[in-house]
Amino acid sequence: MGLLYMPILKGRSGEFEALAHIARSTAGSVLPLIEAVPKSGTTELDVAGFVHKLRTDWPLGEAIAVDLDCLGSDSQPMRWDQLLTDARRYQVKLRPVVHFADKAPVLEVLRTAIAADKRGCCLRIDASELDENPRDLTIWATDLVADLLVEPEEVDLVLDFGVLGDDQVVAHAAERAIEHLEGLPWLDRWRSVVVAGGAFPKDLSNVDPWVLTSLRRREVDLWGGLASRRRFFARQPIFGDYGVGYPPHTPPAPATPSPNIRYAVDGHWMVLRGTKKDPRGNEQYREVCRVVSELPEFGGAELSWGDASIAKVVAEEIGPGNPQKWRAYGTSHHLEYVTSRLASLGAP
Repeated sequence: MGLLYMPILKGRSGEFEALAHIARSTAGSVLPLIEAVPKSGTTELDVAGFVHKLRTDWPLGEAIAVDLDCLGSDSQPMRWDQLLTDARRYQVKLRPVVHFADKAPVLEVLRTAIAADKRGCCLRIDASELDENPRDLTIWATDLVADLLVEPEEVDLVLDFGVLGDDQVVAHAAERAIEHLEGLPWLDRWRSVVVAGGAFPKDLSNVDPWVLTSLRRREVDLWGGLASRRRFFARQPIFGDYGVGYPPHTPPAPATPSPNIRYAVDGHWMVLRGTKKDPRGNEQYREVCRVVSELPEFGGAELSWGDASIAKVVAEEIGPGNPQKWRAYGTSHHLEYVTSRLASLGAP
């Protein structure tokens, strides 16, 4: 079937657990882009532990992209060298993510690795860069491909519009995407072309406790805007989003969040949360899951590991979990739901 979907996920335990339970048939249509995030309070990455997660939580036969940009520029060449060496040792099909802002020492490490591994790379063009003149991006893309000694067929091109905060931002992103899809070089030659963005809020402070709330999946609106204008560009891009997370990297909150669920449905997320002051604590999650499991849109235990886990929490077959589990269940449902819709409907 080929690539259908690029979820951009933070490299944290909940997201990795969701990837570990993805259906094998789904994995072949998905290229996750994992943002390596530092240990709390630092800019450091446990490279050996990170590669172990890649090796054990994602099918070894499938490609996975990794972005180190969240770690900052200090020691970046050394991190890349260690990461790529370890990934090669454990046969992880890693595709490094490059940016226009990457310095020469980073590009040198990546150029050597790309030549050795023959898996190419991802070129991620970030939201601020997408406001530049398409002619400038054409020059930058041409120069970067030449610097890395790769052909466009070896590169996944990612147009990442970041936070899609309101309808005006979505409309602007759609217009910019069309301009770039018309103007970028080799549009029919890139290995894949992805248009991504995310609309999930930074936190749930604006969601009232115990009120089932619908939040718009504006990345779907962006996709719809592009689909309705297909005649303006030659190649339909791959859908990309940020799962059930907020696009920018933010350090984890020091306090434990209230039990909550983030459940993708057609064009929306259904969100429900408890409170921190409730004496039931994490046991509130059973009631959260019960409400969602009774929705007409509930996918059922057969859709994903996350949906099956929600059903088991309601039936008291497993415990109510913790924030890591809540993120894992929501991400698992999201991955399977979006991929199945893209496969069957051609839309996320």
